Amino acid sequence: MSFVEIKFLCPDHIKELLIFELDQQNEVSFWEHEIGFSAYYSKAEFESKNIESQIRALKKKFSQISCSKSELPKRNWNEEWEKSYLPIVLANKYFIRAPFHKKHHKLINFTIMPNMAFGTGHHESTRLIFTLIESCDLKNKIVLDFGCGTGILSILAEYKGAHTILAIDKDEEAVEITIENAKINSCQNIRSRLSSIDQIEETNFDFVIANINRNILLENAEQINKRLKAGGILLLSGFYSEDLEIIRNQYAKYNIFIEKKLVMNNWVGLACWKVRTDERLSEN
Repeated sequence: MSFVEIKFLCPDHIKELLIFELDQQNEVSFWEHEIGFSAYYSKAEFESKNIESQIRALKKKFSQISCSKSELPKRNWNEEWEKSYLPIVLANKYFIRAPFHKKHHKLINFTIMPNMAFGTGHHESTRLIFTLIESCDLKNKIVLDFGCGTGILSILAEYKGAHTILAIDKDEEAVEITIENAKINSCQNIRSRLSSIDQIEETNFDFVIANINRNILLENAEQINKRLKAGGILLLSGFYSEDLEIIRNQYAKYNIFIEKKLVMNNWVGLACWKVRTDERLSEN
C-alpha cells in the first residue's frame, strides 16, 4: 500500500488541536516531532476524501502552521517500525517487549505486538498512567479503558487483579491489536470493543482509564462521569501542564477531584476521585 506523508511545522500549543481535527475526519496515523508532527494517510484515503482541501482549511484556521507533502513508496510500514522498536522498563518492574525480544529474567514481562496503534510504553503519557495504575489496588475491580490503543493498560489492570476490563477504541485496528495482545499475555478478563464511550451501555465502573488527548477528555467528561461510580477512580493522561487547570475545572463540575499528579517532560498524569455526596478530597 502506498502512503502520503504530510509534515506539519507548528507551535506546541496548537499541535494537539491539529491532530484532533485531522483524527476526527480521517483514517490517519501520527508521528510527533519536536516542532510539529507527521500525518500518514493511505493514498486511496488521501485522494478519496480530498485531504488537501481539509489541510487548506486548517491552514486558514491556524495561520502559524506550515506543511509539506510527500508520497512514500510501497512498503510494509508496520514492519519498518518494528525494526526500530526497543523494549522498555516501566515502573521499575515491568519489561515491555515485542515477541522478537528476549524475555527479561528478573522483571515482569508484558509482550506487546508492535503496531501503529498508540500505547507501547514509549510515550510519556503512557508511562505516567502506567505508573498511576501500578500504584492502585485493582483487585476484583471493574475497569473501563477508554481509548485502549494496544491494550497495554488493560493488560496491566488485569495483572493488578481487575475482575473485568472493557477496552474500547474507535479505531478498528486498535481493537484488533488489543485482542491479540490480551491473548499473547494470557489475559482472561479483557473484552475489547469498537465503540465510542457514549455508545456503551455499561456503567458503575470502579476505575476509568483514559490516556487520550485534552480535547477528547474535555468533551467526554460528562460521559466519563456517567460511567464512573461514586467513590470510583479516574486515571487521566495525554495533555500538557498548561492544560491542567481547564481539565481540573471541567471534571470538578462532576465532583471528580485530583488526588495525585505526576509530570514528565511537561506531560501530566492524574489520579482523580469521584466524591460521594458531600465529601470532598483535598486537591494536590
